Amino acid sequence: MNWAESLADRIQLVWGAITNFKAIATMIPTFMRGEPLWTAPNMYNYVQQGYKKNELMWRCMQERSQSISSARMMVKSKETGEEVLDHPLNKLLQKPNHMMSEFDLWSISMIYADLTGMAYWEQVRGPMGNTVEMWPLRPDRMHAIPHPTKVISGYEYRVPGLEPMYIPAENVIEFKVFDPLSLYSGTSPVGVAIKALDIDISQTNYLKLFFEGGGIPPGLIKTKKKLIDADVTDIRRRWSERYGGYEKWLAPAVLDMDAEYQKTSYSFAEMGFDVLDARAEIRVAMVFMIPPVLIGARVGLDRATFANYREARTSFWEDTLMPMHKHLKDTFQRELADEEWTDVYLEWDYSNVPVLFQKNIEQRIQHRADYLAGGLQLNEYRRYMGLGPLPGDTGNVRVQSLAFQIIPEGETGQLVPMKNPVGVGDTKRKKLTKSNGKGALPDDDERDDLIANSVGKVRDMLDKEKERIIDAV
Repeated sequence: MNWAESLADRIQLVWGAITNFKAIATMIPTFMRGEPLWTAPNMYNYVQQGYKKNELMWRCMQERSQSISSARMMVKSKETGEEVLDHPLNKLLQKPNHMMSEFDLWSISMIYADLTGMAYWEQVRGPMGNTVEMWPLRPDRMHAIPHPTKVISGYEYRVPGLEPMYIPAENVIEFKVFDPLSLYSGTSPVGVAIKALDIDISQTNYLKLFFEGGGIPPGLIKTKKKLIDADVTDIRRRWSERYGGYEKWLAPAVLDMDAEYQKTSYSFAEMGFDVLDARAEIRVAMVFMIPPVLIGARVGLDRATFANYREARTSFWEDTLMPMHKHLKDTFQRELADEEWTDVYLEWDYSNVPVLFQKNIEQRIQHRADYLAGGLQLNEYRRYMGLGPLPGDTGNVRVQSLAFQIIPEGETGQLVPMKNPVGVGDTKRKKLTKSNGKGALPDDDERDDLIANSVGKVRDMLDKEKERIIDAV
């Protein structure tokens, strides 16, 4: 070990003693190495040339933004688990600002995130420092200001022609599609799919030009004569007048004796437009994680039925939207709810999502069956039903079969058989000893009396058990 290494070790030990050996922020060297700040993709071009002109891109982004906004975020009490409708955070969500609803806020944010990989909300604070409004900000105008330990100290919002406006980091909620190369950037889904989108846009432009120009030049006219420029111009003019434009495509062509027509372009079938369309649709839908049938893509409609459309819609929610919802909820909980309102937590409400409604009913039926079979505690069942736990240990119980008692969870760790659950043991024992006192079998009259008595007691017991279960539920 040389003197430099020894000195470094000593400095490290001294620093550890001062800081109680707490870890130094490991991000500082990253900043010192000059990590590039985030530069927004050319959102203007994405919007002008893609979102507003390409139906495939527009449909994918609308499908995601409208679907993810159809669920409602609930504000629930940490103490009771019940939704708190009059909570300030719930009111803020329902009306983020005087121009938008909750649906608008999530929808706009989803479109921004798809375009740039980033979505920002500005928190407008009231006189007491609490958040009173939330506004979505254009991500291409947000420029992060780095900080050696906080990562970001604030943002500059740059509007062309105006002075940059500084926004503190604590007044900004940031939603990000992870970029493995930078802490500042997000990965734009549109940017990932842009090559496939370019192919689709080029195909559309080609078709437009083809129909506008009648497919000229689909071939060439060869003659045995030597033509001067005037002759070439005249032939082109006459051909265009007679056969140019799709209205004249059915008119038969007439050539001179020494003229020959030679095809030079591919037909639509030869160009494989259906294959190219399917390729572009699949690759774009794959990036946006949308089943092709949901966006009206041909590759999806060719195999579409009502049953698999419903399955595709359910899969889209479970595999794409619900994980995205969790990311949005966790970010919002961390950035705002935990900072200002520690008495509540957030949860998505899917009761108004049609495709999940029937599945929710089926799950509720299954949960009820599990509870009545003793597989769930009462509090667990209430949680599945969207209800809060009962106070104390009253909800930590299970329903067992008719031959078992309800016992508190963890009290004995085993099922406790009920004593004489149907109330027939003593009666039967008495009847059996009625004839000779030595356990002889009863005669027919005694057996009939025993059955009648047992059926009545069993019926009474079941009625009471039914009432008790209903009261517990």
